[in-house]
Amino acid sequence: MKVLIILIVLFIILYIFSFVNKKELFTQSNNWSNKTKNNFILFQEKVNPGIVFDLNIIQEQSEEQEAILLINSGMWPWSNNTQQLYMDSVSRNPYIRTSPEDSMNNARQIYNETAILQIIKLQSKEGQFLLHGIKQPSDIKYDNNTFGINSGLISSSNNIIRCNINPYTNELQLQKSEYIGNDGLFNVRQYINTFIKQSDITTNIPGFRFIETECNPCIDSCKFELTI
Repeated sequence: MKVLIILIVLFIILYIFSFVNKKELFTQSNNWSNKTKNNFILFQEKVNPGIVFDLNIIQEQSEEQEAILLINSGMWPWSNNTQQLYMDSVSRNPYIRTSPEDSMNNARQIYNETAILQIIKLQSKEGQFLLHGIKQPSDIKYDNNTFGINSGLISSSNNIIRCNINPYTNELQLQKSEYIGNDGLFNVRQYINTFIKQSDITTNIPGFRFIETECNPCIDSCKFELTI
C-alpha cells in the first residue's frame, strides 16, 4: 500500500512538471558530473528499485552537492522548515498510518527538497485549486432531468474556473467556463469560455488574495492564498 501511494504521488509530480512552465518552475542548472549521475543511478537501483527516476528533471530540481549528500547519507538534504512542513502534512493525512518521522525518512530517500515542497503545495487549498479549479453556482438553473440530478446520476450545472492554455499566448491562464443553458436539440449543456485578466481574479473568485503583487496564479512562482 505504501509503495502504491509513493508511485501515485510520483506520477502527480511528473504530470505537474510536464504541465507547468519549466522556465518558471526550475532555476537550477543541469550540470551534474558523470560520476555523480552514475552514483545516483546505482544508489536508486539499490534503495528504490521499483521507482523510475527522470534524471534530467532531478538535475534541474537540485544541485549536484545535494545529490552527493543523498548518496553519502542515504537521504536528500531538507531544511528544518521543510521537514516540519512535511511531518505536519503527514500527521493530517488519513491514508498514511506510519509515524511522521518514519514517513519523512522514507520520503527523503526519494524526493529532493524542490519536489517535496511541490507535493506539499498540492495538498493545500491553493494546490487543489491549481489541479482541479473551482466550481461556482450558475445563475442559470438546470431545469431538465431533475431526477437525474437529485439521484446523483448527473451533476448540477456550475461555472468552473481553472487553469487552461490560452491559444493566443500559448501560456497557462485562468479560464472561466460559464454555463449558459442547454442546447435545444440534444439538451447538451453549453458553456462560454473566457480568460480572466489578473486584475479581475479577486472579483471572480471571492476569498482569493495575492500575497505580494498581482501575478498569474497558474505559474508556480505566483504567490496567493484562498480563504474559501
